[in-house]
Amino acid sequence: MTDSEKLEIQAYIDNAIKNTVQELKKNGLINTGLKSGYDETVSKLKAYYLNDKDDESITKALDAIKDDVYFDIIPLYYLSNQTIEHIASMYNVDTSTITRNKKRLCMEVYKLITN
Repeated sequence: MTDSEKLEIQAYIDNAIKNTVQELKKNGLINTGLKSGYDETVSKLKAYYLNDKDDESITKALDAIKDDVYFDIIPLYYLSNQTIEHIASMYNVDTSTITRNKKRLCMEVYKLITN
């Protein structure tokens, strides 16, 4: 392999890594020292339900995902203060299913409010 081929491969790898990191940051999946997208959304949802739902961007984001099978996890957890265990028993699923879907829904909200 020639030096120019090695440099071309290294440039390709560097570009792929850069693009991957940017995409992970954009989707809130990498902690950049600031709050992650998930943590930021959790804070916003807590405030949203405490402040009588006065954040229009959160309202629109929640409206956009309201047809999701697991949507009720969000108001049950953040508004009604139900535990993950209680919500899991309501859905008749394991707690890991509720945790995973709560995070997924929060990340959907994050994407909707940051775009």
